[in-house]
Amino acid sequence: MKKFTNSESGQGLTEYAVVLCLVAIASIGGMALFGGAVKGKLAALTGAVAGKKKEEVNSADNMAKSAATKATEKASKVKGNTTIDGGDTFDIESLGGGS
Repeated sequence: MKKFTNSESGQGLTEYAVVLCLVAIASIGGMALFGGAVKGKLAALTGAVAGKKKEEVNSADNMAKSAATKATEKASKVKGNTTIDGGDTFDIESLGGGS
């Protein structure tokens, strides 16, 4: 029984699991704030690669810049770890709707 109480074989795995959870939480938070900007940049990039018209690519790029600006404003209002003053994290534009 003493052999099992002094064993630390699962400690490393537990530490990796905790780090993985923290990285996942940070990734989710980052995508919640900057998801619209990432989506717009990817749309501009795929449009350029696919050979879309310059106006369409520029429109997607402008949408990404606008979303990035809004995300930066929201990120600057973060207090502590979880609260955001002045509105919700998920607005209609970051979810792909709106005009």
